[in-house]
Amino acid sequence: MSLTPEKEIISPAVDMTKDISDVYQGGTILDGLIKEGLEKLLRGESARLEAYLREIQVSADIDGTKGKGHFYYIDLDGNGRPRTKDFAAEVVLDVLEYAVPRKAIEEAEEYRRKHNSNREILRLSDEAKLLFTSLKKSGEGGELLLYVLAESYLKFPQIICKMDLKTNAQMHYHGADGLYASVDEESSKLALHWGESKLYADISLGIKECFSSLAKLLLAEGGTGSSENRDLQLLKRYVNITDESLRGGVEGFFNKSHKNYKALIFKGIALVGFTQEGYPTEPNSMNTDELKDIFVNELRNWIPILSKEIGKNKLASYDIHTFLIPMPCVQDFRNSILLELGVSNE
Repeated sequence: MSLTPEKEIISPAVDMTKDISDVYQGGTILDGLIKEGLEKLLRGESARLEAYLREIQVSADIDGTKGKGHFYYIDLDGNGRPRTKDFAAEVVLDVLEYAVPRKAIEEAEEYRRKHNSNREILRLSDEAKLLFTSLKKSGEGGELLLYVLAESYLKFPQIICKMDLKTNAQMHYHGADGLYASVDEESSKLALHWGESKLYADISLGIKECFSSLAKLLLAEGGTGSSENRDLQLLKRYVNITDESLRGGVEGFFNKSHKNYKALIFKGIALVGFTQEGYPTEPNSMNTDELKDIFVNELRNWIPILSKEIGKNKLASYDIHTFLIPMPCVQDFRNSILLELGVSNE
């Protein structure tokens, strides 16, 4: 589904900084401009991931919920070997855009244009990698993968760089694992997608922990101490948008004291990567179609777990995109991410 607005609702003469809480009925010029602006924020495309991820089944509705499931597995190379390390290397290529605010990247690109040198871009890339913890059990590789999937597959741009707000690289930031935005097609309201990622050896535990964490954000009822309040405060101050027109058009939605906050809806993105038996342990012992058949059968067991935990956490009425990705070993994926980042202690 394209996020590109219809041409007739785009008008460069419209000031997006005006109050737009009362102009949603039936779709508006401002709605179209925000859509267009968010689309321009997107970085990355899904085609590049096709060499590493293969779809188990076409994205499907999750029974008893408003959620949609997306099911992929790490593919094999020509000799039937899982491409875990190659996939981790591809994911880490997005570290600059994930961890560094757009303003800093744009300044580095301007330096390159002016001085014909990539030194500032390389400097930022090194700084981005050093923001990651070296802990072996770190979930930050999952958070980076969540970013890649949200921007490449779902076409939801990241709107805050929380990694850049860390004061200690060896500590994890609190709150959501990512914040992404879109314009809701049905209501034309601004949608804030709260992201949660879990990399667990056991799929049941991974799904359980992922939706338990997501529920604390989506079900928060407001107030100073609410789970989502700190992230909204950060969004007001550090929203990752450099275009002043777009920034002015959306910042009121993240302010609880502004009436546009009533036109903000919460949604979710969940990622669970888990260790799954079935991957070949010897080269040339299985092809990718045979592996896919195994996961197609396993999917019948995964989806009921997903449906159960969504319902158990009272999230059935929420629009949540869930990625399930079986891996030969999630710890190997974590280790590969750390090695590619250059922060591994091994």
